Amino acid sequence: MTPETCIDALLEKYKKIPDFPFGDWSENFVSFGVLKKLWGEVFSAAAGTNKQGYKALGEATQQKDSYIYQIYESGSRKKFRVTYSEKGGTFHVLTNIVDPGLEDLDEYELGFVVDLERDRLVCCFKMIQYYVSRSIKNDNDLRAMNEMFVDRYGKYFGFENYNPFNSPLFPVTEIEDDDDEELL
Repeated sequence: MTPETCIDALLEKYKKIPDFPFGDWSENFVSFGVLKKLWGEVFSAAAGTNKQGYKALGEATQQKDSYIYQIYESGSRKKFRVTYSEKGGTFHVLTNIVDPGLEDLDEYELGFVVDLERDRLVCCFKMIQYYVSRSIKNDNDLRAMNEMFVDRYGKYFGFENYNPFNSPLFPVTEIEDDDDEELL
């Protein structure tokens, strides 16, 4: 089954459920449960046999400042998380990188707002497939993967010309001027 046919089948199933795309999940317990189940099915289908090493991380709560779905690979630095957005969730790929000789973990995150639109879910499916089948050993591996994700899938999320200092995820809302002069 291709990523496209898998997502089509899931969407056909979930679009029949009232309140799709479950924008009311933080107030409606049924929508919350269905949204968690949908993301679980997306992950399971995309990860395939690689899903065996992944476990739930913590307990999702029905709050906007919580996550809807979170899973990690035990013994690895890989995590997936879906957090609040008005519809569907924000899909995050997280990686912990340990600098040699240091005990601290730096968590690097790449996130995409997904409103349960077909093409965006297909992109998430493909990112999951790629990520679970690769070893991310260092910052260079992580940087290359994140750049590839943005290059391949950024256009579906509205940032084909991705600039980490002005993106849909982290928009520049005001220009700071050190001289406090008005800008024309």
